[in-house]
Amino acid sequence: MARVQMTPAQLKRLLQEQLCSLTTPQAWERLVSDADHLGRYTARNRVLALAQYPEATSLAGSGTWSRYGRTIVGGQRGLGLLAVTRASGGGNTWGAPGSADVLAPDLRPPHEQQTPEPEEPQQEWERYRGETGATVVKVWDVGQTAKVTACAACARPAQVLCEAGCRGIPEAPTQPVPPAEWWRLVEELPEGFDPHPIWDALEQVVFLPH
Repeated sequence: MARVQMTPAQLKRLLQEQLCSLTTPQAWERLVSDADHLGRYTARNRVLALAQYPEATSLAGSGTWSRYGRTIVGGQRGLGLLAVTRASGGGNTWGAPGSADVLAPDLRPPHEQQTPEPEEPQQEWERYRGETGATVVKVWDVGQTAKVTACAACARPAQVLCEAGCRGIPEAPTQPVPPAEWWRLVEELPEGFDPHPIWDALEQVVFLPH
């Protein structure tokens, strides 16, 4: 899976290309369904992850996968996600490693998980609107990792990709994207592009609460 290191500008163009292709309700249905299974990321980064790795289900950094007893398989390149920064201070803010945007999946059994209170979408969006820069962070999908020991579920040796459908592959819990966030994402379409076909298709799939 050859992939070059992407810059923030390239990721933004990739995002715009993906959004421009969503001109039918069927396309939006597929995207929304796949994105809901990534969990704990913004709509923007879920779209970017799926654009680079359509089979994505659970994303995390290499250090997090190591804590779960998994390692990145040789030749698997990281997926670029956008972490935004502010001009004042230069520190990473929303989307930075450890924030709700680029956050490791909680792979514990459901009864052991603690679901954080979601931030109000409007607050999150207002914070994004004030940001002036971006950096790229790398994550890997669980499908790009292998157990550091032999997998008990599919009997594959250590550091070898599991069989497709292996029950030993952890999955992140489903977390739907708030409807308003999809609509705000469409605002990132390139200037001069007619957004009406995309709006019409999205309106048939994602409904805003009144």
